[in-house]
Amino acid sequence: MTMTKGYDTSRAYLLQIAAFLAIVTVGSESLFALSPNDEFYVDTDLNYDAAILQPDGKIVIAGTFQATVPIVSKIIRLHHNGKLDEDFAEPLSNSQINDLALQPDGKIMVAGNIFADSTSWRHINRLTADGHRDASFTPPPINNRVTHVIVQPDGNIFIGGRFTEVGGEARPGLARLNSDGTLDQDFAPEISSDSNIWLSTLSLQSDGKIIFGGQFSEVSGETISGIARLHTNGELDQSFVAEIDTYEAYATIIQPDGKIVVSYFVGLDPNETESSIARLNSDGSLDQAFSSPIYGTFSRTLSTLALQPDGKILVGDSVTIPGIDGRSHLVRLHTDGSIDNQFFPTQVQFGVHSRSIRDPLIQPDGKIFLGGVYSKVNGHGSESGSNIFARLYPDGTPDWTLLTAVTDVQSSLPRVNAIASDQGNKIYMGGNFDWVHQVGEPHWHGEQLRNLARLSPNGELDDSFTPESNPSVVFSSAVQPDIGTILGRQNAISRLTDEGINDPGFADWGTNGAVRALVLQADGKILTAGAFTEISSPNDQAFPRNRLIRLDNNGNLDNSFLFTGPNGPNDSVFSMALQPDGKILVAGAFTAFNGNSNHSYIVRLNPDGAVDTGFNPPALNNGVYALTIQGDGKIVIGGAFTTIDTFTSQRRIARLNPNGSIDTSFMSGLVTNPGMNATVRALALQADGKIWAAGDFTSITVGVGTETTTRIVRLHPSGALDKAFPEGANGRVNALALQTDGKLLVGGEFSALANEPRSRIGRFSSSEATLQKLSVDESGTSVSWIFNGSGPQPHRAYFEKSDDGQIFTSLGDGIYNPTENQWELSGLNLSLGENHWIRARGYFSTGIYNGSQSLIESVRLFYLNGEQDVVFADRFEP
Repeated sequence: MTMTKGYDTSRAYLLQIAAFLAIVTVGSESLFALSPNDEFYVDTDLNYDAAILQPDGKIVIAGTFQATVPIVSKIIRLHHNGKLDEDFAEPLSNSQINDLALQPDGKIMVAGNIFADSTSWRHINRLTADGHRDASFTPPPINNRVTHVIVQPDGNIFIGGRFTEVGGEARPGLARLNSDGTLDQDFAPEISSDSNIWLSTLSLQSDGKIIFGGQFSEVSGETISGIARLHTNGELDQSFVAEIDTYEAYATIIQPDGKIVVSYFVGLDPNETESSIARLNSDGSLDQAFSSPIYGTFSRTLSTLALQPDGKILVGDSVTIPGIDGRSHLVRLHTDGSIDNQFFPTQVQFGVHSRSIRDPLIQPDGKIFLGGVYSKVNGHGSESGSNIFARLYPDGTPDWTLLTAVTDVQSSLPRVNAIASDQGNKIYMGGNFDWVHQVGEPHWHGEQLRNLARLSPNGELDDSFTPESNPSVVFSSAVQPDIGTILGRQNAISRLTDEGINDPGFADWGTNGAVRALVLQADGKILTAGAFTEISSPNDQAFPRNRLIRLDNNGNLDNSFLFTGPNGPNDSVFSMALQPDGKILVAGAFTAFNGNSNHSYIVRLNPDGAVDTGFNPPALNNGVYALTIQGDGKIVIGGAFTTIDTFTSQRRIARLNPNGSIDTSFMSGLVTNPGMNATVRALALQADGKIWAAGDFTSITVGVGTETTTRIVRLHPSGALDKAFPEGANGRVNALALQTDGKLLVGGEFSALANEPRSRIGRFSSSEATLQKLSVDESGTSVSWIFNGSGPQPHRAYFEKSDDGQIFTSLGDGIYNPTENQWELSGLNLSLGENHWIRARGYFSTGIYNGSQSLIESVRLFYLNGEQDVVFADRFEP
């Protein structure tokens, strides 16, 4: 295992990160109000030179103001949505900053021409996590610019640049400082050049050796140009001999298995392309398993490399692809060097004066932060080529405001009911509509789609999904990863392929009532519920079934799960949820189950369908329309009820303990009738414990009084009102769905969200970053997946592994650890000394009545050596 900036393999640091995740979202209110204008936007004219991602998701960037003469640089911090963080100090605003690095303790190293005090330029300095000067750091005089800085796990600091002296000692281009800033006398590399030393790249291995590249001709008396490796004491590592003929290496990244991806200047021979990309084994030999067709047509192109946690490689700056006219400026490669054609940001454009894309930052939710000097992304920007900051979803689509709208010209009630997202963050949207278009445009400028559409993660219509026409309203959907999407309609159950075609391998069923809820079991079976009392096969064979059925993975009826005659619910089922132990929560309008009136509105079933007599919910006076399970096993319910137990007023929302009893700590306060003034139809759980609710209500009573809230509300884990949330919708909200990035999708019958025009579908920004980490222990015997922040909280998670990143096999279902807020799986035997791709997938409920099933996914490439925890620190710059 090797590391660059962004890797950390120390156990202590991993524990520190876990502790940070456990407390990062604690606070009384959100930092800023949520908005339906949810795009990532940075309001600054700062030219980007460097950036780092802090553990809480904030982005520190440094650069130069274009309009300032003489040019001065600035360092600022952004919230995760691009808004300026005004709490970040700016002590170095008159400095020229070239690089940033984050220490394990959160302090920030700053490199360049740093104006440290009134008399001197220090070239390197350190800030506290909130931007103040760190007085404990006292760097020595350096005679020229520092362009690169890397912090070791032990706190010592590598610096590289155009200097030749540090603290009066000869250090041509490369030096190491102690953690207090003093020069490390034991590290004294000998680097020379026919002209000026120019270091373009530094990468640090986990064994402390350092890879460096740039313009030099000799190292420790040996003739070496372009790229070399040093031992921890600064001596040349002669076991590393790079098998590439290069004048200058521009960028390097080190994979978890120690292999080195390098972009470099080939030479001046007119028969050769000038810039290329290769992968070296740990001894410098060329890795023949890596071959990429991309190249650059002039010097210092392909100068941006970034490694994603799943091992894929981002390459930026004037990339030429054989057979394609023009240059792309951001390309993603598979681990073998081939082009990832599922990555779509080929629309990054350079203007007349624009130059480059700087090193991207990979966020923990998989999004990609881009900074640099370019003109447009997908047509957004200016022709002048001024600086732009942008953020992309994992598939490469830009992070913009969702402006999709739906219309139904055949009826007076267009609405969105079902919302589900798949592992690629695409959004399935179902309901009652016949046109999909853009907000503010006439419907005929859009696409005619009946009741179902799929959107890209940024909300644009996905033209690759063309569902066959079906006039039936969609109420629920469930994503079966790598298989398709199951639909619950007004009168049918079916499955569509990834292209939207009816799957002939799935046994479609007709129903005589709405299918409102779908839940996928760990064994692949499909729990299905709704208002039907009969289902029919394609050959019109009818089967009586009282509102509950179970299908196998291919849609065949599971007759061991049987509710007919007097058995089952006596009225509609609206919502279901699956516990980790396989037990099934069923809720709805029914007043008896299996003929027993004691089982009204909510009941729990054992996996075989028998009623669980150990679950004893309170006596409700009306229906439960939505339910969801917290990580600690507690159950949040919403609906039309106004009392819970005979003498307890609890209106439309409540929380139950795992055994069904009332959680009296929820929404406690001075008021005696907490809750909403009208029906709750959807719930959503954040990973940090906050709870979303939506429906018909226009006010909520909690704590000491009543607050106006228009059909959407967010509560703290205690049930207290999150007052940072703004006005909601001007009409009924049917559906909620948290995206992987923490944004909230909203569907219903409204025409505006927070006074912004939105037609039946919209999205709110997130007030906190989404934080997660997938890790493997040093012995390869256990995996864990930790969550926090505003992203969704899965109710089930499972793990898989792959040896090639393509074909995955099951490792098993995870067990939730509420103390650590993570899913865990132990008893594994992952082999050491090999690459392993680990994939974690989690299900969470979305849509109207929480009847749809969405998927969150994380994939990481690990190399286990049996000596230390190996994890891609995915909150940091790779």
